Amino acid sequence: MRRGTVSIPYIKGISETLMRLYRSKGIQCQFKPINTIRRNLVAPKDKIKKLERSGTVYHIPCADCPATYVGESERPLSARLQEHKRPSYVSSPVVQHVAKQKHKIDWDNVKVLDQDSDWFSRGVREAIQIRRQRSTLNRDRGRHYLKPVYDCLLSRDNQHQVT
Repeated sequence: MRRGTVSIPYIKGISETLMRLYRSKGIQCQFKPINTIRRNLVAPKDKIKKLERSGTVYHIPCADCPATYVGESERPLSARLQEHKRPSYVSSPVVQHVAKQKHKIDWDNVKVLDQDSDWFSRGVREAIQIRRQRSTLNRDRGRHYLKPVYDCLLSRDNQHQVT
């Protein structure tokens, strides 16, 4: 009695065993290639460079100490980083850290931690990353308040990053 069909990727030594198991249960097995010409040659869109991305949650490290800053911006990341680099932008915690501590910021290691085009969702993601990164330069815990009950879930020990 035939129960259906399954398609599995072909992996030498494993796929043959799976095929026998499926067939013993009345399930027809077909192999599909993992690497295809289309997968290797066709990319529907060019990758967007890190500094050109919009709607990001980003991480800025200090080059001279463990201090970090997590922020978010709807605009391209490069535009937001330019503001953090301006000494006249005195409301930036990054600028304040540089002025007060005489440290340098590690601009080459700025990371995009998350991305979301929705204002509210991006704010929640920022609050989560501030907790995860234990950002010391942030004056607050982000635009959205997360209850302390989430602290154990958001600790660095429990994080699984997708980026």
